[in-house]
Amino acid sequence: MELNGQALALSDIAAVALDGEAVEVSSLAKPRVLASRKVVEEIIARDAVVYGVTTGF
Repeated sequence: MELNGQALALSDIAAVALDGEAVEVSSLAKPRVLASRKVVEEIIARDAVVYGVTTGF
């Protein structure tokens, strides 16, 4: 399965979670994933508390 930042159906999630289907990030989505990761790394570097990122949820 290729994640592209567009539609993701419940059946897609089930295929990964229950059937072990492999997942790849599309070349178009990868820059957005890396940008999001950079934001999270900056938050962690500042020791900021952010719900869902540093709170364990």
